Amino acid sequence: MATRFHHRVRMALRSFLRRPAAERELDDELQFHFREMEAHEATRGSARAEAHSPARRHFGGSDQVKEACRDMRTLRPFENLLRDLRFGARLLTRSPIFTVVAVVSLALGIGASSAIFSVINAIVLRALPVDQPEQLYVAQVARMEQLDPRFSYPAYQGIGELVAERAEVAAVSSIQSMQIGTAGSNDATAESAEVQLVSGDYFSVLRQHPQIGRLLGPGDNRTLDAHPVAVISDAYWSRKFGRATNAVGRVVIANGTPMTIVGVTTPRFFGTTVGTRNPDMWVPVMMQAAVHYASDMGNINGDSQKPWPPQREISWLNLFLRMPAGAVPAVSEAMTLAMRRDYAQRSGYQDDAELRRHYQSSRVVLASGSRGLSRMRGDLTTPLLVLFVMVGLLLAIACANIASLLLARATTRHREMAIRLSIGAGRQRLVRQLLTESLLLALIGGALGLVVAYWGSSGLLILVNDGTPVTAIDVRPDWRVVGFALAVSLSTGLFFGLLPARRSTHVQLADALKAQTRGAIGSSSRVGRRWLGGRLLVAAQMAFSLLLLIVAALFARSLQELTRVDIGFDRDRLLVTRVDPRAAGYTQAQLPALYRRIVEHVSALPGVAGASMSASGPFSGSHWISAFEAEGYTRGRDEQLRVLNEVVTTDYFRTVGLTLLSGRVFGPEDVVNSRKVSVINQTMARRYFGSKSPIGKRWSYDEEFDEEAFEIIGVVQDARSDDLTAGAVNMAYRPVTQSDDYLASIEVRAAGAPAALAAEIRSTLREAEPRLRLAPIEPLGDRVVRAMSQERLMTSLTMAFGGVALFLACLGLYGTISYAVTRRTTELGVRIALGAGCGAVQWLIMREALTLVLMGLIVGLPLAFLATRTMATLFYGITPVDPAAHSAAVATLVVIAALAAYLPARRASHVDPMRALRSE
Repeated sequence: MATRFHHRVRMALRSFLRRPAAERELDDELQFHFREMEAHEATRGSARAEAHSPARRHFGGSDQVKEACRDMRTLRPFENLLRDLRFGARLLTRSPIFTVVAVVSLALGIGASSAIFSVINAIVLRALPVDQPEQLYVAQVARMEQLDPRFSYPAYQGIGELVAERAEVAAVSSIQSMQIGTAGSNDATAESAEVQLVSGDYFSVLRQHPQIGRLLGPGDNRTLDAHPVAVISDAYWSRKFGRATNAVGRVVIANGTPMTIVGVTTPRFFGTTVGTRNPDMWVPVMMQAAVHYASDMGNINGDSQKPWPPQREISWLNLFLRMPAGAVPAVSEAMTLAMRRDYAQRSGYQDDAELRRHYQSSRVVLASGSRGLSRMRGDLTTPLLVLFVMVGLLLAIACANIASLLLARATTRHREMAIRLSIGAGRQRLVRQLLTESLLLALIGGALGLVVAYWGSSGLLILVNDGTPVTAIDVRPDWRVVGFALAVSLSTGLFFGLLPARRSTHVQLADALKAQTRGAIGSSSRVGRRWLGGRLLVAAQMAFSLLLLIVAALFARSLQELTRVDIGFDRDRLLVTRVDPRAAGYTQAQLPALYRRIVEHVSALPGVAGASMSASGPFSGSHWISAFEAEGYTRGRDEQLRVLNEVVTTDYFRTVGLTLLSGRVFGPEDVVNSRKVSVINQTMARRYFGSKSPIGKRWSYDEEFDEEAFEIIGVVQDARSDDLTAGAVNMAYRPVTQSDDYLASIEVRAAGAPAALAAEIRSTLREAEPRLRLAPIEPLGDRVVRAMSQERLMTSLTMAFGGVALFLACLGLYGTISYAVTRRTTELGVRIALGAGCGAVQWLIMREALTLVLMGLIVGLPLAFLATRTMATLFYGITPVDPAAHSAAVATLVVIAALAAYLPARRASHVDPMRALRSE
């Protein structure tokens, strides 16, 4: 049995690969058998000349015998597929306009969906490029229905010892930009680079090996400030050192601290953070204070001015664990018990029953770390899914459009199909051949769609990143993207090809064969019913395009409302920039004098109405949020009080434009030895002091309202933070004269146009403080615009998708009405001959078009109502049934559709009756 199968496979492959030779052998073999049959007939008494006819009768038709032999010797289904593909390709080349329109529509639809899927794949789906990523887990503390992924360094050490027999543990900080220079160069040559602090076992947990040199190990992470070594990325090695092997051993200056490069990572490795920035350099955690790392930390009564690693109160590290999946429950339980014991041992927790219950209910959750950590993932997952669904609808509209074109094209092939059916072709065979044509069209569109996806995904990331190219995220198509594009191509091919294929083969043979194509179509009573499918497709396109237009209009209205938000600051006349005094080498004792000099130098410039400094600055993306207690306010059960802290110079409120509502602002009397004072915003005053004046009341970081508590001396208007959609939050301002927090933001209020001052400010500060490096000086309005980047992205893309959908739907309407006019040429000629006016004929056609539009509105409006309700959280200041958005979408659809239908209606009103009747 196996021998026969192998023999047949060999014969099939030989027939396919060496077809001419196989055909010659088949002819020779059949001739031999026919001659043998003639000889056999001759032995039965027939003359040689007379033996031919009975031999032919017994042998059968030569073509039928050849086909039977080919079926036995060849891969028949595969050959049929190739034959259908060749035939379909010839038909497509004969209709270049149809082919180009269909392929471009599919390429745009499949390309757009593949582009968004590429970004989803890169940010949401793709695993880290490390060995066995499925064994990686991220530790998070679940507390009060919130997850906090940050741990202190002592907690990391304790967890490592606790689970040493079951798992490997590594710690990693968030990414921070630092000034990196080379040894022996001046500060002016330093460049910004992305730095991440890691534990000594970070690279071993991720199973990484050095490209050159070595990676960090446990020995590099034992003593504070005693391990000035760094590992650089392959990209930084190429960009900064030209891939020179002597880069290992070179000394670089990271925020003023010399660091020796000991190794380079492999090209594919980018760490464990998925975002718009990849680390250029990895530094030991113990070097935190030396390199002035100060980013993304949680502080519970710790001292942020002292080194962080020894402090259990400062949480700033993410923990990655490597272990088999079966060990996860036991490790999670052990970590939870250890964390609760640690809380119980801290001072203060035993005395507060509510606080003790709160922390004792916390638990450790181990989430999959195979895809790394990503804030971008959380921010963009929902918007990307919305865009993905919208692109799917856009692709459905394109498919419906192509199906309409195929239905119209099929009516011109009825006679061809009738002839093929009459000479023996089966309906299934014809349907298969027509579907092959559709699939060929879809595959060509899909192949071009991959090209569109490659460029489109990069462009989408640029939009996400406010116009800046993103190299940190690899959106090049991989096997998952190619598979998605192939699946979408095949699905769309079946979607738009099945109905036309079935309709094309259901013809009345007698009518089709005895009439010319146009006459048969015009006289057939079934044509109207057949074309009903085309009308329904157009109505569906109208419904889907209306849905997309409504979504786009809602996002546009939401963005409009967001731009009207009062941010509290004077966005029109305020310039902002950032500095890092500690990275420039200024000591803590030098900082107060530095702040005074900066404010004085900038304030003295012509055109400057005021200058100030603050710790974070408006819309900087960097804030310090802490727990607090308000004097006289009783917290509810499980209520947590949070305040956003800001440390400012004396002229801050006047400079940024915050209005004082009651009390006073900071003055020269507020010094380090005087009582601690604070100014709060009106939201904090209203929430915790009600209708009473908060002036003279106190708030504290703990429950003790002693000399460490802050007396409220003033209330200022609310100012928005980075998230414009979140509303005002509790905010407390403290004077820099009573704080050792360092200030990193400079605010300048311009008397006139702010843009002209930027160069003067930079020049003045460079001359006065040459060691100090300034970030770009920009108007506050630019930061506010960036804060709306997601809303602007969604508005731009949804409006683009809505516009394309409307264009495709109206194109389908135009084609359908144009075909209807062509089909009814004789009828229109008769009407005009009997006295119908141009207006009446135009209204006859327009009524048919507007009926399709009305059908789309009837279906599309309820569909939009249901769909937009699921997106309500993405809109700001409006509801999903916003009248202005719905009215604008409906009006746009009706007007554009009417214009599309008017062209064939106008042509119908100018039909020549004599020519129309003569052609009939």
